[in-house]
Amino acid sequence: MTAANVQRVMNRGESLDALEQKADHLEASAEQFEKQAVRIKRRMICNNRKACVALILATIFLIGVLIGVGVFLWKQGEAVTNPSASNIAGAVVPGVGGLIPDIPGVPDIPAIPDIPAIPDIPKVPV
Repeated sequence: MTAANVQRVMNRGESLDALEQKADHLEASAEQFEKQAVRIKRRMICNNRKACVALILATIFLIGVLIGVGVFLWKQGEAVTNPSASNIAGAVVPGVGGLIPDIPGVPDIPAIPDIPAIPDIPKVPV
């Protein structure tokens, strides 16, 4: 019986050694996983910031383009209504709003007259 007990104790020791090795390997894998997770998290935050900066810059550029087009069109309208203020290409181009040149045989489109203000409607006492 003692030989069987000794054999069981040795088998148990081997099993414990194998279990300890697996635990050490699992611990090392967990540390590596944690380090990799931190790196990926930092990379994703950096990518998110880059995307936000790119979106902000694109929005600022688009607003700048819209303002530039608006100023250009406003100056064109000013040049049509006040030829002395024309500083775009030196002179007013005749045609529709100064943007389309005259086409022979096609009459100019007349300017749209101002719409008169709607008079106030008197209040009826109730």
